[in-house]
Amino acid sequence: MTQFYTVDELVKKFKVPKSTIYDLIRKGIIPGAMKIGRQWRFRQDMIESWIKKQTKVRINALEIEKV
Repeated sequence: MTQFYTVDELVKKFKVPKSTIYDLIRKGIIPGAMKIGRQWRFRQDMIESWIKKQTKVRINALEIEKV
C-alpha cells in the first residue's frame, strides 16, 4: 500500500516553513503531490526518489566545479 507524507511531515523532514512547501507545490516542483479534500498529501516513494535525484544533481555539480 502506498504511504503518504503530510505537509507537516515534510516541514519537519526538510526543516523549512510551511510556506516553502506550499510554494514548491504551487510551482510544481515537489513530486507526488495530491490534494485530498483540503489536505495535501505526498507519495513517500516519489519524495524519497526526488531527494536522491536532487542529491545526485548536487554532487555532480560539485564535481564539475572541481574540474
